[in-house]
Amino acid sequence: MSGNCHALRFTDPILEMGKLLVERITMQAKRFIALHLRFKLDMLSFSGCCCGGGEKERAELGAIRNRWKALHVSNPKKMRRHGRCPLAPDEVGLMLKALGFGSNVHLYLASAEVYEGEEILALLKALFAYFHWKETI
Repeated sequence: MSGNCHALRFTDPILEMGKLLVERITMQAKRFIALHLRFKLDMLSFSGCCCGGGEKERAELGAIRNRWKALHVSNPKKMRRHGRCPLAPDEVGLMLKALGFGSNVHLYLASAEVYEGEEILALLKALFAYFHWKETI
């Protein structure tokens, strides 16, 4: 199967913004990881996954899922075991460490928001001393 990826082009203002961001990042560090966690309330809801947040999480995600009749989730734990769920921020941090990335690597989080916010980011921030949001670069 082939696609026409060459038809996908960024506009000049987006290309310029991208160049500016990379310039600013590389002024701070030669090596870095830019990461979008995809760990947002709507993403988790539509994926049909639960991430260990207990009854509060089940209620919040369930309320969103109930708005769409076509969204059927039978077993969130099974979906997670089969790799069909976004990784939680702590899981991302542990995976990056297992891949050999040290705590001196600069980690740039491009996500606009993260479900459960600072609380769920605590381990990721502890693993990577140089933690930046897109707004801080």
